[in-house]
Amino acid sequence: MHHVCFRAREREHIDEAFAFLQEVGAKIVHGPQDDAYAPGYYSILFEDPDGVRLEINHVPGRGVFDTPEQQVRAYPG
Repeated sequence: MHHVCFRAREREHIDEAFAFLQEVGAKIVHGPQDDAYAPGYYSILFEDPDGVRLEINHVPGRGVFDTPEQQVRAYPG
């Protein structure tokens, strides 16, 4: 396993998480950055105390998997 990724609902959540991680002295692999994985992809990558890499990303809308052939459905509840 390379890393575990969590998706944020808003781009601002990435910046908030980054500020918190800096405050607690987390090991940052890369700060907030735009990437070409999907349109609008924005993420941070850091390590937990055991060295497991964790990512938080934001992709606007429903992401690249929401196509006419494969629609993303909101989790009921």
